Amino acid sequence: MSRARHVKALRVVLVALFVAMSWRVFRFVVGAPVVERRGQFSIWITARDGRVLRELPGCEGTFGHEISLEAIGPRFVTAMVVAEDKRFHSHDGIDRAGIVRAAFQNIVARKRVSGGSTVTQQLVKLIDHNGDRSWWTKLVEAARAQNLESSYDKNAILSAYLNRLPFGRQIVGIDAAARTYFGVSPSELSWAQATFLAVVPRAPSRLDPIRHKERVIVRQRVLLKRLHASHQMDEPSLANALAEVVSPRIVPRPFEVPHLSEWLRVRGAVRGDTQTSIDRDLQHETELAVRAHLSTFPGRRAGSAAAIVIDNLRSEVLAWVGNRDVHDKHGHIDFVRAPRQPGSTLKPFVYSSALERGHSNLELLNDAPIRFRGTDGGFQPVNFDGEFQGPVLVNQALAASLNLPVLRLAAQLPKGTFLDQLRALGFQHLTRSEAHYGLSLVLGSAEVPLIELANAYATLARGGLIADLSVVGSHWGVPTRRALSAESAAEITEALVDPTARLELLHGPVDLGFSFALKTGTSSGFRDAWAVVYTHERTVAVWVGNADREAMDELTGAAAALPIATRVLQFAMQSVRKREPLVDGSLLQSGEVCGLSGKRPSRDCPHRVRVRFRKGQAKGKACDLHRRVRVEGRHYRCDARGDRVVAVMPTQGDAWQSWRASGTPWISESELTNCGSDSRAPWAQIVEPTDGSVVTRANPEAAYGFVLHAEVPSNTDRVEVFVDGRSAGILRAPFRRFVRAAPGDHELTLRGAANSHAVRFALR
Repeated sequence: MSRARHVKALRVVLVALFVAMSWRVFRFVVGAPVVERRGQFSIWITARDGRVLRELPGCEGTFGHEISLEAIGPRFVTAMVVAEDKRFHSHDGIDRAGIVRAAFQNIVARKRVSGGSTVTQQLVKLIDHNGDRSWWTKLVEAARAQNLESSYDKNAILSAYLNRLPFGRQIVGIDAAARTYFGVSPSELSWAQATFLAVVPRAPSRLDPIRHKERVIVRQRVLLKRLHASHQMDEPSLANALAEVVSPRIVPRPFEVPHLSEWLRVRGAVRGDTQTSIDRDLQHETELAVRAHLSTFPGRRAGSAAAIVIDNLRSEVLAWVGNRDVHDKHGHIDFVRAPRQPGSTLKPFVYSSALERGHSNLELLNDAPIRFRGTDGGFQPVNFDGEFQGPVLVNQALAASLNLPVLRLAAQLPKGTFLDQLRALGFQHLTRSEAHYGLSLVLGSAEVPLIELANAYATLARGGLIADLSVVGSHWGVPTRRALSAESAAEITEALVDPTARLELLHGPVDLGFSFALKTGTSSGFRDAWAVVYTHERTVAVWVGNADREAMDELTGAAAALPIATRVLQFAMQSVRKREPLVDGSLLQSGEVCGLSGKRPSRDCPHRVRVRFRKGQAKGKACDLHRRVRVEGRHYRCDARGDRVVAVMPTQGDAWQSWRASGTPWISESELTNCGSDSRAPWAQIVEPTDGSVVTRANPEAAYGFVLHAEVPSNTDRVEVFVDGRSAGILRAPFRRFVRAAPGDHELTLRGAANSHAVRFALR
């Protein structure tokens, strides 16, 4: 070989080495793409068992979910390899034969008819999001494709590619495409469906499966014949695929729990696939119960409803229905979180506040007319039915949801006690001062969301222990803390679980086959109807009303919300394998008490009841309300051998005469003789302020004090007044005057010739 030829060969070798080294340097500079997916995934919000409830777009606005190559199935994988890169398993990222073929075809056609890029190069393009198709871009993609082949095996590359393919309509990846257009998983695609989808990524807009189905079919048939020619499909399979009618359609994406999904998104809890505590079957049953029951009120103006179910033991939300239908006019409003007036549902927490401060559930309360003086002329509440029951026990007043006894009890509590109790129970929306809410807070004048109310009742079910609700697991949970004593929670639950006590309130029995506690509420003007039911394991809370706050047609919590709550609770308890009693038996004792006074029954008590109460509460005095008498004209004479029993209310005067308890007449002590004192002596009684009332100033400039009004017999010309044990002077006819006093709780005593009458009230 001549010297010139040696030099020429050497030059060729050196050039080849230089090109090879330069290519290696170039590959090092451009690097390898990161296969891990960034931002294109859609987000799945799933139930506790993994079933998808809602699909949200990823940060790039696309829908798709990555699955394994095995889950994709062999048909679509084979179709894509034959369609896009038949030498995929043999090249190193660059198909040199394919490049030569594409170049020759383009020269002959004098236009670009073939690209020659491999699946690996196309994957690089999808990862880099580079729309530039210049020769430089292709050179970079080729180098990065080889680097990719050096870093990942073929299956990983093919899986990443198939999970990134665009299929139009914001759909990315074969999993989303198969489920959206055919409603099946990729592995369930037929040959006709697999090849139909395999040609779409070439031009997702021009080959839209819905708008341009015919264009797709033309290319699909070509691909089917190529599969047969390459021995990937036998003759019968080809015939079947060609004969199959492909019918793509838009299958709706999962769109459940829309209100919960939005709440999770707003709180920043959705950063990827999110598994919730939602029980999907219970969620569906709750939604069905809401829609079905609302449909029974045509013309009664009940347009919206919400419900939430809590697992008390795990403090997890099992069902969340924010509205009847998210597609309604006001359906986007989530009434699980929207504050509304809770009506009587806050009353149990007044009683819990009182029980925490030493009151007893066997205490006697006065269900009688009362007026709270104020700047607007006064507040004179009534019970829901407009009737009065007279003296009632605390547990009876709570079970019957009476307004007047609970208001009297709340007025006796130190300022701010009830509001502090509510805040301790998790009512975070009550941010204003006690003066702003006033005593009407007891009757639900403030607004609270259903979720806070539900968790407060779940706290009762837990025996006074409160915990933040969890929706996505322990990420939101906090250590449980005590908000109520176990004894107080047990006493409240005992009152709410009594089926007999609530008969009158509900106008009939409610039997679910197991014991449960119940409380309903109705806001003023029938704008909101509420019901909460709970067992040891589950709490269900329901609200019914209208988004625009329009009044319903006299729908109460018992009529509108309770049927939903009880139906849902019955379904929710089916999954509870071992049901525990609502109340810890060691906290309360059972005993017989007088049904009127709540004290140990005396021999004259005609009506005795067996109740459960805090240990030691029934060891006090025996009942002193019932006395045996005989009739003497218009008066009764105490006589141990008398044939009649009456109930005596010595501190309330003649106002009790119109009530009857278990057939026993109420008697004023002024009508009794021979009972240890001359009861027919002159009797003085305080009419105003009433016992347990709250008196406020007429205006901010007025002096602090109260109007005292007394009634005395005609033969009495004066009585002495004492405020907190100190004399405030003599009261004369017309026995009415203004008495100065400092703000706070006071005891007012009136002393007549032979008796005294005292009331307690608060001055604000």
